[in-house]
Amino acid sequence: MAETNDVDPLARIAELSRRAVARAPSASDEALSLQLFLARVDAELASPLRKWGHFRWLLAVPAVVSVAASLLLFWRRPLLTFNVEGGERSGRYMRATDQASAVLRFSDASSLVASAGSRLRIEDATSHSARVLLERGQVSAELMHSSNADWTFAAGPYEMHTTESRFEWSWVPELDKFEVVLLEGSLELSGPGGSSRIELHSGQLLRGDAKQHLMQVGELEETAIVHEQGAH
Repeated sequence: MAETNDVDPLARIAELSRRAVARAPSASDEALSLQLFLARVDAELASPLRKWGHFRWLLAVPAVVSVAASLLLFWRRPLLTFNVEGGERSGRYMRATDQASAVLRFSDASSLVASAGSRLRIEDATSHSARVLLERGQVSAELMHSSNADWTFAAGPYEMHTTESRFEWSWVPELDKFEVVLLEGSLELSGPGGSSRIELHSGQLLRGDAKQHLMQVGELEETAIVHEQGAH
């Protein structure tokens, strides 16, 4: 008499999923892994030993497809990572020495150059976004379009959002002074006190004074004062 296999097919597929996540596959075997996974699912569905569970499988198929899609997305979108050249790093914190600048090179080919004495913190880095906090100093940023990352840059009460751009920005916490010069691309910026967002384009600059509750926007040298909401 043939021995039947009473292993729950849902448990078997869950085990396959855990095994897939436990290892870090190379790009060359992504498609093969997905094909083998789906082939195993098809074999379970076609098994005569599982005819009693057809209705159960109808409920399970969307979950299986969702798991497979999530695994494929996880493999193809690695987390943003970065290396520091010429500076000091401790976890998410980076400091350029007082004698020389430092370079942060990200895994998507974007880069930040921090001037001597600058301090940065990299927060909330995922596969599609990152938040960079400038505690003090000046930084030149070059963000790559190919990464499709959504970047956030913050300094004091100021916050900028951009996807592809090249700009220079600085923050002096003792004076509450902020400045950004946009060389390429576009970005959105908001200031202290819930001020409305300002959109900057190539060739524009913005100077912020948090103590005076105003921001100056202009074409490099020619600036126009833009008051924040609630300021006089």
